[in-house]
Amino acid sequence: MEEKETISFFLFMFYGLSTPSMLWANQTSHFPIPPFLADNVLFWKKVYTDVSIEDGLIHDREYPLIIYQRITVGSRWGKKLDTYVDTYKKRIANVLRKIPTKPPQKRSPEENHFAAMFQEYSSIKDIPQAIGRIRFQRGLRESFLKGLEQSGMYIDEIFSMIKRQHLPLRLAYLPHVESSFNIKAVSKAGAVGLWQFMTATGKRYLDIDRHIDERLDPILSSEAALKLLKQNYSELKSWPLAITAYNYGLGGIKRAVRQTGSTDIEVIIRKHKSRSFQFASKNFYSCFLAACEIDENYQRYFKLVNMATPLLRKRFVLKNPMRPIDICEQLQISLSEFRALNPAYKPSLFKQKAPIPQFYTVFLPLSVSSDDYSDIIYNPPPQQEEQLLDEQKKKNTPIVNSLVSVKKPQYEKDVPTPRKSFKYRVKKGDSLWQIAKKFGVEDATLRKINGLSRRSYIYPGQVIKVPVIIPKKSQKNAQ
Repeated sequence: MEEKETISFFLFMFYGLSTPSMLWANQTSHFPIPPFLADNVLFWKKVYTDVSIEDGLIHDREYPLIIYQRITVGSRWGKKLDTYVDTYKKRIANVLRKIPTKPPQKRSPEENHFAAMFQEYSSIKDIPQAIGRIRFQRGLRESFLKGLEQSGMYIDEIFSMIKRQHLPLRLAYLPHVESSFNIKAVSKAGAVGLWQFMTATGKRYLDIDRHIDERLDPILSSEAALKLLKQNYSELKSWPLAITAYNYGLGGIKRAVRQTGSTDIEVIIRKHKSRSFQFASKNFYSCFLAACEIDENYQRYFKLVNMATPLLRKRFVLKNPMRPIDICEQLQISLSEFRALNPAYKPSLFKQKAPIPQFYTVFLPLSVSSDDYSDIIYNPPPQQEEQLLDEQKKKNTPIVNSLVSVKKPQYEKDVPTPRKSFKYRVKKGDSLWQIAKKFGVEDATLRKINGLSRRSYIYPGQVIKVPVIIPKKSQKNAQ
């Protein structure tokens, strides 16, 4: 991260001096726009750039450019919004019912307008079925603009990450669709962060527990998202399907391929039938394409864009478990600054003054150098960072480095005397009692040798000493 300013300058020169056609020429080959999706992409570009959040479009679900009416909804949300929109939907449904029963010369101007849209995009015969496809879409102009501005904090680093892995650069724009580049975004379903990971999926790539949620960190979650997208592509051999699988799931797309007998995104969208494969999943790739085109040419769509400055921080790894307050004291930085640089650590960690486990990532100010604080942190080379993330997940085996002699402490009479110990890295779900039972020692012994009280909390990744007990009879013989 010491090269951040150099990287930012390079990206500015590269992107600033390259024309859009030069820069993205090879990107469109990865993400083609099938002719049957062209109207969908235009629709989402309109939603993202033209329609305010206080307005909305009542349109056809299958043919989105059949837009019946643009309405103002103001600050209505939830049930109030549904009730308000339903009155418009019912009126439009009544208009549609009349069209097939009237000759053109007897239709109202609105009826003829609706009929003309069906003649352009579908057919008059489709109108009876279209009554059940009336849908409302709220505008997202302000949300997209805010996300575009917010992306300035992270986009350069995400681009660098993508380039190192030789992946398509356009993947960096997926958060526009997922979260509008809001790292604190939480969906109704419980998806969290920039890339909207659900808990189960997130735990495959990230650490998530009561004190830490790496979905909230823009860079750690980006690394995880790229791993997921890379896996999707590796198994599907198609970027349109890999993108759709990000929303629908890899298993879902595999079922769709088996069901339709095709890996063509058009065939799957048209023919795959599933209760979970509905409007959002069918339109996910179109939304992504629209977001890409807007971001690559944002000055065409927004007159004033105030890009946020890049988030400048250095990445380190803790050598041993440490409380944030102790880290800040040693590095002479404020706790508020540490929290701002490390959004993955939850308020409970700070409230309970709990330690951050060994080998976990911490982000610190640019002024901090691992050379000055080599006893507590280290900064791994870029090529080791991915390996380090994987290592963090491997907390399921004891670490027996060597038998380490320890001084004989003054224990209670009923506590056996440990002569030697080995190191054990705490796993998720471990308790001190479970560890003691597993290795045949008293939990009181385990607490004493590690300086823990009955109220002490152990954390995944924390390394504790587990004594090797020598029976008292053997001790006497040894003496």
